[in-house]
Amino acid sequence: MMEETQATDDTANVTAAKRTFGEIADDTHPETPEPKRPKPSPDLSDVETLDSEGDVVLAIEKPDSETQEKFLVSSRVLSLASPVFRRMFSPSFTEGRQVRNGDVPCISLEEDDAEAMRTILRLLHFRRDNMPFELGPQALAKIALHCDKYDVIASLEAWVQIWLDNSKFRNFATYRPEEIGLALLGGYMLDRSELWLSDLASEASKYLMPDFVSVWEQHEDLSILPETLATRMSDHISQNLSRLQDTLLRVDESLRQTSKGYLIPGSRVCPPCGETFPGQVEKCQCGQSLVDRYCTVESRVAEYFALLRRFDLYPFVTPFSTCSLDDIDGKIAGMYALHGHTCDGLFDCPLAVAISRLDDESRTVRTAVDFAWNCDGTEPTETP
Repeated sequence: MMEETQATDDTANVTAAKRTFGEIADDTHPETPEPKRPKPSPDLSDVETLDSEGDVVLAIEKPDSETQEKFLVSSRVLSLASPVFRRMFSPSFTEGRQVRNGDVPCISLEEDDAEAMRTILRLLHFRRDNMPFELGPQALAKIALHCDKYDVIASLEAWVQIWLDNSKFRNFATYRPEEIGLALLGGYMLDRSELWLSDLASEASKYLMPDFVSVWEQHEDLSILPETLATRMSDHISQNLSRLQDTLLRVDESLRQTSKGYLIPGSRVCPPCGETFPGQVEKCQCGQSLVDRYCTVESRVAEYFALLRRFDLYPFVTPFSTCSLDDIDGKIAGMYALHGHTCDGLFDCPLAVAISRLDDESRTVRTAVDFAWNCDGTEPTETP
């Protein structure tokens, strides 16, 4: 009888031990929860996979379209590269809690540009194939704005330097005013060095018309540029256009002050009608005899104004309110190259001297006059 009692006690002890280690069900806890079922994988059929083990989908609307670009990304990679994404994926935000819970949340970045973000996200995930080494002004500005928004400029420092080095900032002649502004904006957002931006703005100012500020004011992104920069550039353009206009006016004055005349070889003129003929012709069609033609004060002034009209530099008001410094320089260079004036005075001829000096002054303004811009608005220094 005692042996049966002992066996019963042993059986009870084993059963209790098994319940303790979970080998058999415990009837005293009938509501024990069932193990978690694995969560279904998200539909990634229309998603560009930047990380095969990604845990977040970023969705960005395409411009002028109701469709979205979607990217499967790693929250870990983005958190390491961007303080903004680090906060987004922290437990303080719903997205961060979803990631920690094993979900693959789809986050809509409604205000972002899909192409700019594709470039940034691909580079942050080391997907460097087919990456552009050179960016146009609009692409550079968009990428710069997004890099600044997500604070990834430091993470993409090598690529930022490539873009700034390779983008054709010195080819402003082919840019519209708003494109010049976007190129400056991209450089300003990616490299806030005042010296670098001053150099870029100084070069850009040679290709902007005097009314460029009104064009920039119509472009929302360009409002990010410092107001002092646009003001400084506008003043710089106006001052140098006025400088060239004054130079053109002084040429007229200088021509009237030198009375010495020179023979124009191989050219004759009819005194009554003013028609000119080659040197071998003896008489005009009107029957009058021809005389040798001379380079005089009157002829030099007339020839000078004919050149101005030929290159659309006279009347003076119109070109200096509608042309850039580069445009005016091109017109003056055309005058110098194609004026065609010859006389026995050669290089001492007042007209030849005046046009040569005008071309020198124009090239000085075009290539040598720069300015320094200070973001604090203090008075900059002109550097001739």
